[in-house]
Amino acid sequence: MIFPRRIRLPCVALLTGFIGGYPAAALAVNWLMVQGTEPPQTKHRLVAFMQPSITVDDSDAIALGPNAGKLAAPATIAPWFNNQERIHFRRLRVGVRGNIGDTADAADFFGKVNYFVLFELAPNLFTYDAFGERARPVGMDHLSLTFNHIPGARLRAGLFKMPGPEESYQGVINIHYNEFTFFTATQVLERFVTGNQRTSPSAGTNGAIGIPTSTAYGFNAARDWGLQVFDSFRQGPWDLSYAATLGRGEDIHTASPDFDQLERYLYLSAEHDLPGGKGPFKHGVKGYAWHQQGKRRFDSDPLEQEFDRVRYGIGVRALGTLFGGPRKHRLAFEWMHAEGMLFAGPVGGVKGGALQFAADRDNTAQGITVDYGFYLNDRWEFDLRWARNDLLRQADDMIWTTGDRRVLTEQTLGAVYHATPFNNVTLNYTFRDLEAPNEPNPVVQDVVGSVQGRWSLQWNYFFQ
Repeated sequence: MIFPRRIRLPCVALLTGFIGGYPAAALAVNWLMVQGTEPPQTKHRLVAFMQPSITVDDSDAIALGPNAGKLAAPATIAPWFNNQERIHFRRLRVGVRGNIGDTADAADFFGKVNYFVLFELAPNLFTYDAFGERARPVGMDHLSLTFNHIPGARLRAGLFKMPGPEESYQGVINIHYNEFTFFTATQVLERFVTGNQRTSPSAGTNGAIGIPTSTAYGFNAARDWGLQVFDSFRQGPWDLSYAATLGRGEDIHTASPDFDQLERYLYLSAEHDLPGGKGPFKHGVKGYAWHQQGKRRFDSDPLEQEFDRVRYGIGVRALGTLFGGPRKHRLAFEWMHAEGMLFAGPVGGVKGGALQFAADRDNTAQGITVDYGFYLNDRWEFDLRWARNDLLRQADDMIWTTGDRRVLTEQTLGAVYHATPFNNVTLNYTFRDLEAPNEPNPVVQDVVGSVQGRWSLQWNYFFQ
């Protein structure tokens, strides 16, 4: 449904609900353990949440060049990429999780096995092919088993969320903004294509890699099919965690690729307890680091070249009465880096253009996020996020040059009304400044200058 352009931010009814059974953390919330394990007393429990949203983008249409009159891709709403106003479900998921066997019976092998199954029903990049049409009625979000038999080395197998930036790794209940930062949305969340519009230095300076396409065939949603060894260790007020994973590095809805090297994921975190809060809202300070590395190939490439894809980052997040007094605050910082297989968007910056990747590892991008939240009371939360995405800050200087560099700076203002801890309404406005600092071409400057701010109003309702 398209939302009328001149009507902004209608009233939304605040409904109350109930949610229970979240794995309670004695220390600051540990997403590795919350998502991968279950409390012993839990047998089976329903997991469901919905996020109906209203999104209105204030960007202008492109005025110059062959795409005059069209909208730049960042000015449109995913997964359709063809309009600026829409009422839609950002997420609509349902599933079940719990323990398979009798946890009270020490001899029961399955008593130490827990499971997590979750489906996506909403029209988003789980169910749509990026820049294409709806590809499936239902998307698989999680399908995993965790074996808790070896102290210090739990084993998780199947489809699940891979450790990465805090905003993509944390549970949805703790996401404070309606949309991801641009770096996470474009360089961590991955689109898969069969051909690339631009070639690589190793293949020469002309043509493309395989057959260019304007539609991605798949998406990873920060998830992968894989095998993970992980655990956490409590030392006084500290909770120390690690995870090492081998994955496929492929669209989560397609068969496994025949690559020589599997995707490798590493994660380390250290959390220090602070007084107050409970469950997913436990107060604490966490530092973490993550690393992802693998190979990518374009299926239509006759040379069958493989390209390195590397992503890593470090961050810190604090929640609690950090400055004294009764008020709660949240502070977070993250620095992220990408090498190779950088998603550079469609040709001309609009839907319908062939999709482009800066494939060689000499091409890099950087993301920085600073986040602050102020909790006036149990009902009202006010947020401020500054983020910078620096795409092609370094280029291979053969296929990609300094003229291809794009810098997007975002400042998001947010207000959240919590009807209950698991039932809230979030209002965001994001100021966006997209620049091509090294490209004087007026057509390019017009395209990047067309991207402006965006409103988003979202109801977040969770049941478990």
